[in-house]
Amino acid sequence: MAECDVACKDSGDAGAAGRFPDPARLLLQPVSRADDAPSDEAEPGVAPHQEVKAVRAADVMQKGVMTVNPELPIESFEEFLNTEEISGAPVQDEMGNIIGVVSKTDLVRALSHREEGGADPLGGELTVEDIMTPDVVTVSPDDEVKAVARIMVEGKLHRVLVADAEGVRGIVTSFDLLKLLA
Repeated sequence: MAECDVACKDSGDAGAAGRFPDPARLLLQPVSRADDAPSDEAEPGVAPHQEVKAVRAADVMQKGVMTVNPELPIESFEEFLNTEEISGAPVQDEMGNIIGVVSKTDLVRALSHREEGGADPLGGELTVEDIMTPDVVTVSPDDEVKAVARIMVEGKLHRVLVADAEGVRGIVTSFDLLKLLA
């Protein structure tokens, strides 16, 4: 069985070179059972009174998501990112709907286009709405982190919103997922 700092299920796969555990197996954490009675059927590497529970999006998400208005000029957006020390934010319209996501990457792309002599699309000041990505990817608070990571990798995303029927509950970034492995 591959060694790791958290309880891991032994899937028989010690990684490509036989030295590294499957990263998805590191996204498990032990939790106490309600009955705390010793069990003869314990998972390898897990104390008999514990079972392995998958980490969910709600367990790693950042709460209190900061949003920006689509009409915000990109210069003000740049200042907002620097002040708040974040790399992106959902874009929320006046009705409270999330209509996109905007990031430092979008900002850098727009500013470099401007520096190269490119014209602003509307001939005036660029706003967050002009540079945002209109496709919003959300996951459920109950989704396992492994599934969230897969969505982010396959979509080449650095952040996904965590939402339920009541609205946005948080955000999971690639950095949040990396912290699980540190």
